Amino acid sequence: MKDVRNRPSAVVSSCRVLASCLAMILGFSSGQAAACRVDGVGRSTIFAGTVARVPSANMLQLTDGTQLRLAGLVPPSAFDVGAEPGRWPAEISALDTLREILEGRDIEAITPAAANVDRHGRHAAEVFLAAGDRQWVQGLVLARGMARYVTEAAHRACTEAGHEREWQARQAGLGIWAEAAYQPLKLPVDPQHIERLIGSFQVIKGHPAGIIWRQREALVVLAGQGLARTRGSSSLAILADADILKKLGFEHGSGLNQKNRGRLLEARGWLEPNTERKRKSFSAPALMRIGAMGSLRDVSGESKDRK
Repeated sequence: MKDVRNRPSAVVSSCRVLASCLAMILGFSSGQAAACRVDGVGRSTIFAGTVARVPSANMLQLTDGTQLRLAGLVPPSAFDVGAEPGRWPAEISALDTLREILEGRDIEAITPAAANVDRHGRHAAEVFLAAGDRQWVQGLVLARGMARYVTEAAHRACTEAGHEREWQARQAGLGIWAEAAYQPLKLPVDPQHIERLIGSFQVIKGHPAGIIWRQREALVVLAGQGLARTRGSSSLAILADADILKKLGFEHGSGLNQKNRGRLLEARGWLEPNTERKRKSFSAPALMRIGAMGSLRDVSGESKDRK
């Protein structure tokens, strides 16, 4: 395995550390590099080796024992539908797909400097096949409908490509997108249904109905269109980094104006019990934290069939 650090600064500066830099350093085709742009290559770790085994639908192990997690992939799980682990067909298909793509193949993987190593010593990485046109492995999995995509803070450069690959598979009804359990939820939703989903990854759409700003984050309620925030039982509480909301055009410290209330937002992340329910106006049954992982996007302008 190669562990390549601190590429020559001349290369980094001339490439502006974007897709062209990645193409020069790893030899990716320009089309593939544009699909997944990895920032900060000069400060990143680049792994290369042969895949010995694929233990799960978002993990791989190289022949030297190095373990990598495919950043951004949320594969189907038996937990999603209350099925017995290892027997849910979607879960089995996702694992078979990744094994077909990776086992015995040479890969090159990029871990941005800001990416964390988990407690098992696994690096979260963008993974590319070493042969041919250096295809982005996460993109191949998403295009077959074998995972959902979640933004990770250290891997935001691939967010647009990840969402696009997922959407194309969803439009075609491929893989998990043929299953009702994986269809995005649009508020209002039965609160008992949301409570049953606590602990799982979900994609939920709704309109801003309330906001409380804190120093570095904000608590937002998403609800059905036209519903007041006091109708918390059919809403979702979002705890998001302030920077994420400011990038969406929300003004720090200000309440919601009519324009913001009319926007349609899509939240992606894991649901947990709502610890903010003590606030009457934030009585949603579940909370989603969006920071290091997860995303909050404005999808108001998307076509009707893409919602």
